[in-house]
Amino acid sequence: MQLNVFLATFLIVDVLLGSTGVASAGSAHSATALSIPKLTNPKLSADSHPNILFILTDDQRHSAVGYAEREPVITPNLDDLSQRGVSFSNAHIMGAMSAAVCAPSRAMLMTGRNVFEVSAQGEFIDPSIATLPQVLKNNGYFTFHTGKWHNDKASFARSFSGAEHIFFGGMSDQYQIPLYDFDQKGNYSAAPSINPVKHSTDLYADAVIDFLENYDKAQPFFAYVAFQSPHDPKQVPSEYFQLYQPNEFDDTANLLPQHPFDNGELDVRDEWLSPLPRTQRDAKTHLAAYYAMITHIDARIGDMLNVLKARNMLDNTLIIFSSDNGLSLGQHGLLGKQSLYEHSLRVPLLIAGPNMPVGETRDELVYLSDMFPSLLDILNIDAPASVTQPSIYPLLNGSKQVESTVIHESPIFAYKNVQRAIKQDDYKLIEYNVKGSKHTQLFNVKSDPLERNNLASLPAHADRIKKMHASLQAQLTKAGDAAMLDTDDWSIPYIMQWGEQMQRPEKIETYHRLKKMAAEEHQMVMGYYGQDN
Repeated sequence: MQLNVFLATFLIVDVLLGSTGVASAGSAHSATALSIPKLTNPKLSADSHPNILFILTDDQRHSAVGYAEREPVITPNLDDLSQRGVSFSNAHIMGAMSAAVCAPSRAMLMTGRNVFEVSAQGEFIDPSIATLPQVLKNNGYFTFHTGKWHNDKASFARSFSGAEHIFFGGMSDQYQIPLYDFDQKGNYSAAPSINPVKHSTDLYADAVIDFLENYDKAQPFFAYVAFQSPHDPKQVPSEYFQLYQPNEFDDTANLLPQHPFDNGELDVRDEWLSPLPRTQRDAKTHLAAYYAMITHIDARIGDMLNVLKARNMLDNTLIIFSSDNGLSLGQHGLLGKQSLYEHSLRVPLLIAGPNMPVGETRDELVYLSDMFPSLLDILNIDAPASVTQPSIYPLLNGSKQVESTVIHESPIFAYKNVQRAIKQDDYKLIEYNVKGSKHTQLFNVKSDPLERNNLASLPAHADRIKKMHASLQAQLTKAGDAAMLDTDDWSIPYIMQWGEQMQRPEKIETYHRLKKMAAEEHQMVMGYYGQDN
């Protein structure tokens, strides 16, 4: 069954990425002049430098992989890859200043900058800021892309040597995708064409497989496969959703009928995909479809690995797997990713290939945006001045060094002007300020990984909260956030909530249309498993 969402594709993208009237929630950093270091000899060969296959999924939370042993999702190829490389159990994104979390997350990944240093919506990467593929291209790599590019067309054009099936947007019907062909001159002004034949996962997997099967250049390649799944709409071939039976799942332990207070982004499209109050039946059914989409991706990753093996490329290819953000799917009464809970911030991260640790796990906390400088360190390429995130290469470079390495001592997180958080030791502090209404949450994420027990009201934790609050303020200021947490409004510009934007007179019709489509998608997912709406 296909969900007829294509006609609203561009409306959805424009709505989620629509201007809020502010550049950021108080960024204090400006871009540096573009200066991309080059190797002494940029004419690289695949013999001297590894190929790179970077696989990025959309909305796949950290626990939704088989090797994590947290959820009943089937991912045999990723499980095998984790045994041939190193997995990071505490990889995070830093948050977002937009309800379309994917866009700023991908901008941070592509620039090696923090959430306060990219454009508020993430859709624009300033020409003065180098992108990861741009640096690799400038250093002798052939850079190839297929799939979702949730940023601007100009930054894409300067980043890639070739591409197939380019999707400039946030989401679409999985079977009706507005696509562009690669243009050598970087001209993407014409309207896209529609591919009505294949599921997006198959479309992009087939594109990179074709690239790998036919690649014959002497220079190494960087192939970036950016899936738009398991992001909704949860359309998936029947052979995959038939692998799962929702009634066989355990209850979601931290499911709530609704979020206990206004977190500043409850009226957003993501939260409409299942009705309130949340129920175990609905959560399990949506989880089954979500898992099916992930298993579909995993099967196609296996096909990519088989091609690398057949062409004797596997041993000289660095493979990186991750996702742009997580997803709640009923946890804490939420469905989306517009929060600072673990299910929304944490993502899977795998690195396998030449000179990488084998069958190991790193528990140190890292950001996805650390991958830009880390990859350059692996390749012995200097990072451009625009990169501000640290390299996690020390975590990959020998066990003795790893034991004493801390990349982010007190990592911070932010969502729009309404949520800020910090992790220290085993605890996470989340502070909310929604139009002057403040809430505080304190979780011991080691003993309470599902964040069910808020400790903030307990006198025994008063000193801890005070110290973490002060540290949060200091780290936010250092990162470029103008927020002053002890003031009534945090002294930062108000960012309109998504629902408020959409209920303005010029958008109210679209607001109701999207709400109707969300209900139709819920009906579609329930129909997979013979459930009544």
